[in-house]
Amino acid sequence: MTERHTTWLITGASSGIGRSLALEALNAGFRVIGTTRNVSQAETNCAEFSSRGGTWLELDPAVPDAYHQIAKVAQKENIDVLVNNAGYAFIGSVEVVSEEDVHAQMEVNFYGPLRTVQACLPAMRARGSGQIILISSGAGFIARPARGVYSVSKFAIEAIHESLAQEVRSFEIKVLIVEPGAFRTTFATNSQARTDS
Repeated sequence: MTERHTTWLITGASSGIGRSLALEALNAGFRVIGTTRNVSQAETNCAEFSSRGGTWLELDPAVPDAYHQIAKVAQKENIDVLVNNAGYAFIGSVEVVSEEDVHAQMEVNFYGPLRTVQACLPAMRARGSGQIILISSGAGFIARPARGVYSVSKFAIEAIHESLAQEVRSFEIKVLIVEPGAFRTTFATNSQARTDS
């Protein structure tokens, strides 16, 4: 009987913290599936991921079909560790933010992680084990000027994960919320801003 390796699914694995986590998990001998919105670009920007045995999955967390894509992977690959990392920051004052800006932010930072959790949970629950890690932010507990919309998304997704931790404890599924500080990544350059009135 062949030994089954622990399998990680990391969203937003092509840059920043997601990329670093993916490469470290591969170095530790785990199987890693990394999601990215553009596989060809990810292969160019992070060639070592594939060369070390990682598998890319093209996925846009902002689309409702992401749930079905992840559910198929979860059933086939037996995900042990889910890392909800994909996200971006919308920057703009409350006065100028549009409803479309809020919806777009929530689709990626709230509904995206919620979809992946719901897609992975049935297999974890049936197996009686699993780990779910949310890469959040200090914005998940304090809102700063021009960061209100971003904070809304982080407050909300942290609340879901806090509730989830209590719901799945009896199934030996662990939930961890990580609120890192600033790192030298492309996160800031990937932020979206609105300054017009």
